Amino acid sequence: MKVMKMQITKASGLKAAWLLLLQCMVLLGWAQQTVSGTIIDAATQQPLDYAGISVQGTNVGTVTDSLGYFALAIPAGFNTLNISIIGYDRQLIKVDVNSKAPLKISMKPSNIELKEVVVKTPKRGKRVIDTTAMYVLARVIEHKQMNNGKAIPQYSLKEHTKLTASLLNAPEKFTSAKIFRPYSFFFSMPDTTAKGEKHIPLGILEEYNETYHFGAATSKDKKLIYYRHLSGFKNPTIGNFLYDQFATIDIYQNIYDIANLSFTSPFSPQGRIQYSYHILDTVYDGDNVLYKLNFVGRNKEDVALKGFAMIDSATWGISSIEFKPNEKANINFLTDYTVQQQYENTGKGWLMQYEKLSAEGNLLEQKGKMAFYVTKVTARNEVEYNNRIPEKLLAAGTDIVVDSAYRRHRRFLDTLRITPLTASEENVYHSFDTAYKVKSFKTLQWLANLVTSGTFRAGPIDFGRVYNVVSRNAVEGYRVRMGVYTNEKMSRIVYLYGHAAYGFSDKKWKYEVDARINIPNRRSRWSQIWVQHKNDMIALGQQPGLLGTDNIFSLIAPRSKYNKVLQNISHNIQYQTDWFKGFSTTFRVSVDNYIASSRGFEFIQQDGTHLRNFHTIEQGVAFRYSPGARYVQRYGIRRFLSTPKPVIGLEYTYGLLKNLGDGKGYHKLQANFEQQIFMPIIGYGKVILSGGAIFGDVAYPLSFISGANLGFYRDDASYQLTAPYEFAHDRFVSLWYEHHFQGLLFNHIPYVSKLKLREFISTKILWGDMDAKNKSILLLPGEMHTAAKMPYVEVGFGIENILKIAQVIFV
Repeated sequence: MKVMKMQITKASGLKAAWLLLLQCMVLLGWAQQTVSGTIIDAATQQPLDYAGISVQGTNVGTVTDSLGYFALAIPAGFNTLNISIIGYDRQLIKVDVNSKAPLKISMKPSNIELKEVVVKTPKRGKRVIDTTAMYVLARVIEHKQMNNGKAIPQYSLKEHTKLTASLLNAPEKFTSAKIFRPYSFFFSMPDTTAKGEKHIPLGILEEYNETYHFGAATSKDKKLIYYRHLSGFKNPTIGNFLYDQFATIDIYQNIYDIANLSFTSPFSPQGRIQYSYHILDTVYDGDNVLYKLNFVGRNKEDVALKGFAMIDSATWGISSIEFKPNEKANINFLTDYTVQQQYENTGKGWLMQYEKLSAEGNLLEQKGKMAFYVTKVTARNEVEYNNRIPEKLLAAGTDIVVDSAYRRHRRFLDTLRITPLTASEENVYHSFDTAYKVKSFKTLQWLANLVTSGTFRAGPIDFGRVYNVVSRNAVEGYRVRMGVYTNEKMSRIVYLYGHAAYGFSDKKWKYEVDARINIPNRRSRWSQIWVQHKNDMIALGQQPGLLGTDNIFSLIAPRSKYNKVLQNISHNIQYQTDWFKGFSTTFRVSVDNYIASSRGFEFIQQDGTHLRNFHTIEQGVAFRYSPGARYVQRYGIRRFLSTPKPVIGLEYTYGLLKNLGDGKGYHKLQANFEQQIFMPIIGYGKVILSGGAIFGDVAYPLSFISGANLGFYRDDASYQLTAPYEFAHDRFVSLWYEHHFQGLLFNHIPYVSKLKLREFISTKILWGDMDAKNKSILLLPGEMHTAAKMPYVEVGFGIENILKIAQVIFV
């Protein structure tokens, strides 16, 4: 048997390779052709972004970009495109695969709009029920845990979010006003909405990240954030706050947080009470049937939603959804708030691919008038399964913001954006670059700083604050104060503060000097050293700042509210650090000297002698945990914002009393728990549970002194009816609960419902005592006692949203 051998020389091998490549190219050319085109709204002629285009009978597909453009390779033997987008009729279009002419496809809006379905009740009292809709709803609820994405194996994806704030329907008389003429470049490139309304983008927030899902064992995904920037603002915490305000909605949750109100999900087990459901259409999509499930709130004024979802009959998962609040829902300032989401079936659950949120509103809630318009588009791509998770993300407790995320130039996103910028959005960046060169822009920034911080800016120094300039108390009489702050123009690492104050009655100067040093670190975690020296007046148990004793409201409040202050000379140093987002530790050491005053606090010992002053030395550690922690930062000070997630605090202090008592040490322990509780149908509540205990000998100024409402305005951190220093304890527990019904009662009262009032109830309970020995170290003032035998209880009923800004509480 002969064996045939073939020998290929270098030259002949090269020719063979080229021949093989040419044959492959020819075969590929025969196997598929590329078609391209644009998809537009038939009525407005506006491009439709993220319309889905797939080749009928295959798994090949794509989506349109922000200009409505698409390009798609069609396999051999197929020539039908399946085109779909939420809110429009699905189309099947046969194409000529050999034609090079671009397609222009017009989509007609669906006849089914987000309008309330009127369900008439027969005289016999029975409500008509769409049994098919209820069956589909029950299956969706039953399969929520399978379809919510938590059970999908480990994966990662790229995510790009673009949030744009615009001015909608701005008349030419407004944009051409004299005050805006130096900034006409902001208005030079308007855009149009899907409804054909003109809007002018004025600000853009963008984020780009890698999101990692650790599998079913971990409920929360983690992100590596590579870019986050808000045009025109250099303070990253402002962008973080806006990003959180328009967070992605998990449609499988029982409660949706929209515009700071809690909406019962239509797919909550309690949703049947608040919603009516109807099947509006069935669509055959490949191998499965999709049910178009419509839902709408039963009461027009209720805080409820209306919309529809496409339900996959094979998995009972939601493939797409669109919804908005009821048109007459009790929501301030908003005339529209629409959410659209699209999902992909991974085989292990449904994964969100795209979300578009649009909100518009004005003070008078008038449609068609000038309004603010916000759009947020979140798009995802490059999903990879069972890939390696970065070690630093595994070790982190939450998301990681890379070092340069807030400093990168916008060109970083040019090749990464999933949703491109429109020409008008690109103009926003260029407009801010130009605005900084306009002299009057600095004046606008100066006014904005005055309104938001109450300080007058002069380059790297701020003076103020306005509300602390003049005040009054029993010891100082009328008091004037001026503070000085360094701002980010001087340094973003070291912030200095100082103030001087003078009392016209005691004729004494007081002062304070602070230094806050932000310690840079690789993971952008908060880490700060704070050094303070103070010689000033304080009010025990009261919160400092706008609601404290040192503000202009003291000039018009009853004098009795401000008759107890004492002088405090303090040396304080503390170190605060975040171990991961939401968990922080504070270490502190302080030396304090408390000085009595005949017109304020007098320190009287058990034998009747008056003590001029006493000293303390304290060292302590405090822990704060809140998985949803949000804050804004200014002058090196961060202020935490309200969050629906729990907040847990624990503080331990060890102290020594000098020249008072027997000089032994004392241990002070305090804990608190805070949580918002969302309840379907009946609104939401907020609970605060606190407790504390002191072990050892301590004088009453160092005990737990309850705060009192000092003015005519409401102070959420204090009791409303107590006098200052009414209660002091060395051990206590308190429970505060407030429930907001979101108009559950007023929405059902004719004519009253038009006022959009909301009702709430409040309860505050305090129970505590003080050891007899501690009471004798310094005698308690006559008005001070403990809530020992019977707890102190406040119960109140309130009406909020009066004229959309005010509230009244009856306690």
